[in-house]
Amino acid sequence: MNVLSFSRCLFASAAVLMSGCAVAPDQAPGQASEPLPEHWETVQPILPDGFATTVFHPAAGATRHIAVRDNGDVYVARDFRLAAPMFGQDATWGALLAMRDHDGDGVADLVKEFGPQTTATEVVIHGGWLYFGTDLAVYRIKLDDNLVPAGVAEPIAGGFPMQRSHADKTFAIDPEGVLYVNSGVPTNACETKRMTPRAPGFDPCPQLERSGGIWKFDADRKLQDQLRDGERFVTGTRNVLAMEWNPWANKLYFVMH
Repeated sequence: MNVLSFSRCLFASAAVLMSGCAVAPDQAPGQASEPLPEHWETVQPILPDGFATTVFHPAAGATRHIAVRDNGDVYVARDFRLAAPMFGQDATWGALLAMRDHDGDGVADLVKEFGPQTTATEVVIHGGWLYFGTDLAVYRIKLDDNLVPAGVAEPIAGGFPMQRSHADKTFAIDPEGVLYVNSGVPTNACETKRMTPRAPGFDPCPQLERSGGIWKFDADRKLQDQLRDGERFVTGTRNVLAMEWNPWANKLYFVMH
């Protein structure tokens, strides 16, 4: 039997999404569906024959992105939260989470926290390295036989502006080793007074020099600076929350809000 494993928060999101989108055969479009169960753990997604779901780890926290190694090890980037009651935990002390399923039952047997004690906004495996991003930079650490790599993380790209909102450094790497990094704008429309209705916008907008787009870097070169070494690849984005290089289309795809 094939086993699809989800972290707790992803399983919850998937269950709510499926329940909200599914329409029973005898239910007319727009008709109210049955209320969701009190506990999301009881929701079972609809799967093809031969598939099943398990809760891979019940307390992953505020998960942002997930990467899976060829040997099945799972690495999770997550928010640093002092309190995240909706995920059943009081604190998150390691922004990166490493998980291993020893017996192949679809449940993590070994779980370890590591990495920076700040927000981790992305995690990607590329060329034998584990890349991860914080609000200010992108790092990488060499993978080895250990679940948690024993090496020291190397800074790859940094020099991004320090800002309170939309600081997520999501990124993707293409087959040629080009690193694409998001730099979100800290406002909605470069307004003169942040988040204030009818506030006029700056024209030209000074934030566009370092924000509001995607920058290109060399994924194998250390200590790159956004302005000195980066090349703007996309402009006009507010904040990109997820991106991926599509090898079949040979293009970069992303989702922003």
